[in-house]
Amino acid sequence: MRTKRSLPIIVMLAIALVASLFVILPLISLVSYATLGGLMSAFRDPAVQLSMYLTMVAGGMASAISVVLGVPAGYVLARTSGFPSKLLSSILELPIMIPHFVVGIALLIFAPFVFQSLLGVVAVMVFVGFSYTVKAAESSFVEMGAGFERAALTLGASPFRAFWSVSLPLSARSVAGGALLSWARGIGEMGAFLVLAYYVYPVFPLLPTATNPMSIYAYQVYQLEGIRGAASVSLVYISVSLAIFLVTKYVHHWKDLLITSTRI
Repeated sequence: MRTKRSLPIIVMLAIALVASLFVILPLISLVSYATLGGLMSAFRDPAVQLSMYLTMVAGGMASAISVVLGVPAGYVLARTSGFPSKLLSSILELPIMIPHFVVGIALLIFAPFVFQSLLGVVAVMVFVGFSYTVKAAESSFVEMGAGFERAALTLGASPFRAFWSVSLPLSARSVAGGALLSWARGIGEMGAFLVLAYYVYPVFPLLPTATNPMSIYAYQVYQLEGIRGAASVSLVYISVSLAIFLVTKYVHHWKDLLITSTRI
């Protein structure tokens, strides 16, 4: 009986292992292809550092905008139903499905003034990433239900105060996860950058000199130096992005532990 119960767990564990290998093995191949000297050179290269700085700054700005846009949208989707709600949900999910090269063309036509600028990088990142924040917020508000809000309203709180003081804090963890996914999606973009922000002009004091987003810079290195040079630059980007991702996750983890210990 115990063997039969554990069999589904073993099968799911095997599938999870295959999925992990599908992600890990290409990255191991990338590590094995890059040389140590090339990797150290890429880490010290001011051009690589500037490209990484641009992408991280733009990613942070885009994540903040995604939260401002995505949380209200997710709340509306969670608290409404019917055709208008389904239509709005479909519209907000379109960026996930649209080819990102097309996104670059659409943004260029809609807002040509952001061409080759920091604003262009941020606009692309928001467009391709904020849907993840919307869905994370919507799922959290749906799971939470409206009971806590109704209780706050009966105690005299206004609808906005009930949302701000009750619903939003309870959904903060899910919203933060959605914002992190939006950030990750944004910094990994390339197709729209090829059209709208291939080369980014300086913006003092945020961006002292012109540069490219990380994906574009890695592509340029690939064109000039081949796959070995691109592998070194790519590993730098992956290492920094992974470090930020892990630090953010552990900060949330330790924050939850601190809150739990305080309650106890």
